[in-house]
Amino acid sequence: MMKRRDEFLKTYRDGLLRDTVKFWFPRSVDREHGGFLHCLDRDGSVLDTDKSVWAQRGLEFLDRHCFDADGRMFFHVTRDPKTTQFRADLFTPFDETDAAWKRKLLLHHRSQEHCNRKLRDHGFDDRILAVNRRLAAELGCNAPYAEAFQLE
Repeated sequence: MMKRRDEFLKTYRDGLLRDTVKFWFPRSVDREHGGFLHCLDRDGSVLDTDKSVWAQRGLEFLDRHCFDADGRMFFHVTRDPKTTQFRADLFTPFDETDAAWKRKLLLHHRSQEHCNRKLRDHGFDDRILAVNRRLAAELGCNAPYAEAFQLE
């Protein structure tokens, strides 16, 4: 009985340390945005950069990026965890004129603008409007942009 148990222990320990850990680390560590990437192909190439919150470690990452203003935890965040995946229960399309107004408003967030230019080489306004453009395309809007909201 002890011999069989020792064989199992060796098999699982060797599999974990020689195969699993060796494959995932350091490949899965997201050094750019923090947390871990977990959707890798057999060769280690990244298939998807979205992150399931359950797979993230570290209180700082979780506290910073995985809770909304009301303290509810997100299920899923994108690689840049400031943009979260959510249901678009309600949306409002908008055009280039409204986008120009929104761009001016977003530029007033100087700390966000500076941070985005420094870290991402594009502005806060560009980032938000890119999300709005993507949402419009995903939702099949007849306008170039959409603002989406998730209802409880």
